[in-house]
Amino acid sequence: MASRCLGKIGSRAASRLFSSKQASLWTPSSASLVQRKLIHTSPSVGSNKGPEGAPPQRFISGTGHIVYFLVITAIVLSYPSYLFYNMDSIKTRVPKNLGEGVKEEIERRKELRAQGAMPVLQMTDK
Repeated sequence: MASRCLGKIGSRAASRLFSSKQASLWTPSSASLVQRKLIHTSPSVGSNKGPEGAPPQRFISGTGHIVYFLVITAIVLSYPSYLFYNMDSIKTRVPKNLGEGVKEEIERRKELRAQGAMPVLQMTDK
């Protein structure tokens, strides 16, 4: 009888909710009450405890709001700031040494620039 009244919820949930004595009092009109009770007591719906975890903001003064904001901002920015401050100790820097071929090319281009023979300088002179 419980499964006929509940429809989508099923008799297993109804049997958990009511014992055999209460099953005799089961009526189709009470099925909607049970459905609502099952929906509101399910763990997925009741897992959001946000409003209960923090005090209502209307009871906090203006100064309290500013302090609250600054504390949250400090908490959020503390870890990235710590990482940037200690970047060298976390990973050592790689020495910036250029290869011999690259150094020779830089010297060759410096000489060409000094002579005015760089192709880029020749195009801009025209």
